[in-house]
Amino acid sequence: KRESLLGSLLGVNGAIYAVRRECFVELEGDIISDFILPMKIYGDGYEVRYCSRAVAVEETSRSFEDEFRRKKRIIVRGLYGLLKHASFLNPFSHGFFAVEIWSHKLIRWFVPVMLLGMLITSAFLVRDGLFQYFFVAQVIFYLLAVVGKTGGESVRKFWFIYIPYYFTVINIAALLAIIEFMLGKRYKTWSTTRS
Repeated sequence: KRESLLGSLLGVNGAIYAVRRECFVELEGDIISDFILPMKIYGDGYEVRYCSRAVAVEETSRSFEDEFRRKKRIIVRGLYGLLKHASFLNPFSHGFFAVEIWSHKLIRWFVPVMLLGMLITSAFLVRDGLFQYFFVAQVIFYLLAVVGKTGGESVRKFWFIYIPYYFTVINIAALLAIIEFMLGKRYKTWSTTRS
Protein backbone atom coordinates (compact mmCIF):
# COMPACT_ATOMS: atom_id res chain seq x y z
CA LYS A 1 0.00 0.00 0.00
CA ARG A 2 2.76 2.45 0.98
CA GLU A 3 4.90 1.43 -1.98
CA SER A 4 2.01 2.42 -4.22
CA LEU A 5 2.08 5.92 -2.70
CA LEU A 6 5.66 6.32 -3.98
CA GLY A 7 4.40 6.20 -7.55
CA SER A 8 4.37 2.57 -8.58
CA LEU A 9 4.43 -0.95 -7.18
CA LEU A 10 7.59 -2.92 -7.75
CA GLY A 11 5.74 -6.19 -8.09
CA VAL A 12 2.20 -7.46 -7.96
CA ASN A 13 0.46 -10.52 -6.57
CA GLY A 14 0.48 -13.13 -9.32
CA ALA A 15 -2.85 -14.51 -8.09
CA ILE A 16 -4.70 -11.25 -8.66
CA TYR A 17 -3.65 -8.33 -10.78
CA ALA A 18 -5.23 -6.53 -13.67
CA VAL A 19 -3.50 -4.81 -16.58
CA ARG A 20 -5.04 -2.43 -19.06
CA ARG A 21 -5.09 -3.97 -22.52
CA GLU A 22 -2.95 -1.20 -23.98
CA CYS A 23 -0.31 -1.72 -21.24
CA PHE A 24 -0.02 -5.48 -21.60
CA VAL A 25 3.07 -6.88 -23.31
CA GLU A 26 3.96 -10.50 -23.88
CA LEU A 27 7.03 -11.47 -21.86
CA GLU A 28 9.61 -14.17 -22.39
CA GLY A 29 8.75 -17.47 -20.71
CA ASP A 30 11.77 -17.56 -18.41
CA ILE A 31 11.08 -14.32 -16.52
CA ILE A 32 8.61 -13.64 -13.75
CA SER A 33 5.68 -11.65 -15.08
CA ASP A 34 4.34 -10.32 -11.76
CA PHE A 35 7.67 -8.53 -11.25
CA ILE A 36 8.81 -7.58 -14.76
CA LEU A 37 5.44 -6.59 -16.27
CA PRO A 38 4.82 -3.87 -13.64
CA MET A 39 8.38 -2.63 -14.25
CA LYS A 40 7.75 -2.35 -17.98
CA ILE A 41 4.41 -0.63 -17.40
CA TYR A 42 6.15 1.88 -15.13
CA GLY A 43 8.86 2.32 -17.77
CA ASP A 44 6.18 3.18 -20.32
CA GLY A 45 5.04 6.07 -18.12
CA TYR A 46 2.10 4.44 -16.36
CA GLU A 47 1.59 3.80 -12.67
CA VAL A 48 1.03 0.45 -11.01
CA ARG A 49 -1.29 0.94 -8.06
CA TYR A 50 -2.43 -1.08 -5.07
CA CYS A 51 -6.18 -1.53 -4.70
CA SER A 52 -7.35 -2.60 -1.25
CA ARG A 53 -10.71 -3.69 -2.70
CA ALA A 54 -9.05 -6.38 -4.82
CA VAL A 55 -8.88 -9.50 -2.68
CA ALA A 56 -7.62 -12.99 -3.43
CA VAL A 57 -7.28 -16.01 -1.21
CA GLU A 58 -4.24 -18.07 -2.01
CA GLU A 59 -3.11 -21.24 -0.33
CA THR A 60 0.41 -20.95 1.05
CA SER A 61 3.11 -23.57 0.69
CA ARG A 62 2.30 -26.49 2.94
CA SER A 63 5.87 -27.59 3.57
CA PHE A 64 9.29 -26.05 3.84
CA GLU A 65 10.34 -28.05 0.76
CA ASP A 66 7.53 -26.48 -1.29
CA GLU A 67 8.48 -23.01 -0.06
CA PHE A 68 12.14 -23.75 -0.86
CA ARG A 69 11.34 -24.71 -4.47
CA ARG A 70 8.97 -21.76 -4.87
CA LYS A 71 11.51 -19.23 -3.61
CA LYS A 72 14.27 -20.66 -5.80
CA ARG A 73 12.10 -20.53 -8.93
CA ILE A 74 10.96 -16.96 -8.23
CA ILE A 75 14.50 -15.67 -7.74
CA VAL A 76 15.93 -17.40 -10.84
CA ARG A 77 13.10 -16.00 -12.97
CA GLY A 78 13.47 -12.57 -11.35
CA LEU A 79 17.21 -12.51 -12.05
CA TYR A 80 16.62 -13.39 -15.70
CA GLY A 81 14.04 -10.64 -15.89
CA LEU A 82 16.47 -8.11 -14.44
CA LEU A 83 19.21 -9.31 -16.79
CA LYS A 84 16.95 -8.75 -19.78
CA HIS A 85 15.69 -5.39 -18.47
CA ALA A 86 18.83 -4.15 -16.70
CA SER A 87 18.21 -0.52 -17.66
CA PHE A 88 15.69 -0.34 -14.80
CA LEU A 89 18.59 -0.72 -12.34
CA ASN A 90 19.99 2.68 -13.34
CA PRO A 91 18.96 5.32 -10.76
CA PHE A 92 19.96 8.12 -13.16
CA SER A 93 17.30 6.92 -15.62
CA HIS A 94 14.64 5.59 -13.26
CA GLY A 95 15.29 7.48 -10.03
CA PHE A 96 13.84 6.08 -6.82
CA PHE A 97 12.19 3.22 -8.71
CA ALA A 98 15.68 1.84 -9.49
CA VAL A 99 16.68 2.25 -5.84
CA GLU A 100 13.58 0.24 -4.88
CA ILE A 101 14.61 -2.56 -7.24
CA TRP A 102 18.10 -2.63 -5.75
CA SER A 103 16.91 -2.62 -2.14
CA HIS A 104 13.66 -4.55 -2.36
CA LYS A 105 14.76 -7.25 -4.78
CA LEU A 106 18.41 -7.49 -5.82
CA ILE A 107 20.18 -6.87 -2.52
CA ARG A 108 17.63 -9.02 -0.69
CA TRP A 109 18.24 -11.89 -3.10
CA PHE A 110 21.99 -11.62 -2.47
CA VAL A 111 21.68 -11.62 1.34
CA PRO A 112 22.85 -15.27 1.56
CA VAL A 113 26.12 -14.35 -0.16
CA MET A 114 26.62 -11.63 2.45
CA LEU A 115 25.67 -14.02 5.28
CA LEU A 116 28.17 -16.58 4.05
CA GLY A 117 30.84 -13.88 3.86
CA MET A 118 29.95 -12.74 7.38
CA LEU A 119 30.22 -16.30 8.75
CA ILE A 120 33.57 -16.94 7.06
CA THR A 121 34.96 -13.56 8.11
CA SER A 122 33.79 -14.08 11.70
CA ALA A 123 35.45 -17.51 11.74
CA PHE A 124 38.77 -16.00 10.67
CA LEU A 125 38.46 -13.21 13.25
CA VAL A 126 37.17 -15.42 16.07
CA ARG A 127 40.17 -14.64 18.29
CA ASP A 128 39.63 -10.92 17.89
CA GLY A 129 37.43 -9.90 20.84
CA LEU A 130 33.97 -8.91 19.66
CA PHE A 131 34.07 -11.15 16.58
CA GLN A 132 34.03 -14.29 18.71
CA TYR A 133 30.56 -13.29 19.91
CA PHE A 134 29.39 -12.69 16.33
CA PHE A 135 30.73 -16.08 15.32
CA VAL A 136 29.18 -17.91 18.29
CA ALA A 137 25.82 -16.18 17.73
CA GLN A 138 25.85 -17.23 14.07
CA VAL A 139 26.77 -20.83 14.92
CA ILE A 140 23.97 -21.02 17.51
CA PHE A 141 21.51 -19.52 15.02
CA TYR A 142 22.43 -22.07 12.32
CA LEU A 143 22.42 -24.94 14.84
CA LEU A 144 18.85 -23.96 15.73
CA ALA A 145 18.09 -24.12 12.01
CA VAL A 146 19.50 -27.66 11.90
CA VAL A 147 17.31 -28.56 14.89
CA GLY A 148 14.40 -27.11 12.92
CA LYS A 149 15.22 -29.34 9.95
CA THR A 150 15.24 -32.45 12.10
CA GLY A 151 12.00 -31.39 13.83
CA GLY A 152 9.95 -31.42 10.63
CA GLU A 153 6.70 -29.46 10.38
CA SER A 154 6.17 -29.51 14.16
CA VAL A 155 8.92 -26.87 14.43
CA ARG A 156 6.35 -24.17 13.55
CA LYS A 157 5.15 -24.30 17.17
CA PHE A 158 8.50 -23.08 18.54
CA TRP A 159 9.31 -19.56 17.26
CA PHE A 160 12.91 -19.66 18.57
CA ILE A 161 13.56 -22.64 16.27
CA TYR A 162 11.11 -21.78 13.50
CA ILE A 163 12.55 -18.33 12.78
CA PRO A 164 16.18 -19.49 12.34
CA TYR A 165 15.02 -22.50 10.32
CA TYR A 166 12.74 -20.55 7.98
CA PHE A 167 15.31 -17.77 7.56
CA THR A 168 18.01 -20.33 6.71
CA VAL A 169 15.79 -22.32 4.33
CA ILE A 170 14.84 -19.17 2.41
CA ASN A 171 18.43 -17.96 2.20
CA ILE A 172 19.77 -21.34 1.07
CA ALA A 173 17.08 -21.32 -1.62
CA ALA A 174 18.22 -17.82 -2.67
CA LEU A 175 21.87 -18.92 -2.76
CA LEU A 176 21.04 -21.96 -4.89
CA ALA A 177 18.90 -19.76 -7.14
CA ILE A 178 21.89 -17.47 -7.74
CA ILE A 179 24.05 -20.49 -8.55
CA GLU A 180 21.40 -21.94 -10.87
CA PHE A 181 21.05 -18.56 -12.59
CA MET A 182 24.82 -18.34 -13.08
CA LEU A 183 24.87 -21.89 -14.48
CA GLY A 184 22.12 -21.04 -16.96
CA LYS A 185 19.22 -22.97 -15.41
CA ARG A 186 15.83 -21.67 -16.48
CA TYR A 187 12.29 -22.15 -15.29
CA LYS A 188 10.25 -21.52 -18.43
CA THR A 189 6.94 -22.68 -17.07
CA TRP A 190 5.31 -22.06 -13.75
CA SER A 191 3.98 -25.00 -11.80
CA THR A 192 2.56 -24.93 -8.34
CA THR A 193 4.76 -26.11 -5.50
CA ARG A 194 1.75 -26.94 -3.37
CA SER A 195 1.48 -30.58 -2.39
